[in-house]
Amino acid sequence: MALADEQVRAHRQTRSTGLRNGGYRATIRSNPASENDPLKLVIPALSPENRWTCTNWELRGPDLPMDGDTGLVIVDNTGDLWLMKWTPSA
Repeated sequence: MALADEQVRAHRQTRSTGLRNGGYRATIRSNPASENDPLKLVIPALSPENRWTCTNWELRGPDLPMDGDTGLVIVDNTGDLWLMKWTPSA
């Protein structure tokens, strides 16, 4: 799936679930192969089962986020998710 398609799907996901603007603690549940891959996140405060798609994130040095890492996700005024900070679990 192309990145633009993932971004549209992620935007629709936040709009359809009523996710509110603000910050949330999240757990990363995917292993991206590159900085262009979308992340799958779980936001336990909302639903421990739902996997959210986040296409707005950046590398932290040479490291990629990994399954199990935690982070801070914000939802902007258009409903897009942004991974602002992430911390390795190990």
